[in-house]
Amino acid sequence: KIIQGKSPGQPDRMHMHQVIYMRLRRAQANASDPASLTRLNSRVAPFGWLITFVCALPAVVFWRESRWLVTTSLIFCVAYSLLYRQMLKPSPV
Repeated sequence: KIIQGKSPGQPDRMHMHQVIYMRLRRAQANASDPASLTRLNSRVAPFGWLITFVCALPAVVFWRESRWLVTTSLIFCVAYSLLYRQMLKPSPV
């Protein structure tokens, strides 16, 4: 945000959960009534749970192995960044 000249405290639509929601919404373009939008919003939660699980699992498994914790953290950061970039690309709908 700083690079874009915007305040870091201002809200945006670039968080992973919002990017996933927008991608799901594009896939279901006919969803416009409030119930459909609520269901669509609810479908984002499992993605967040999965990302959290993938991040937390190595912490539980390797809790005494600092080297593995650092390695898996770096792998997670790279994988998250690649996933985020892929999600920002336009979907072929």
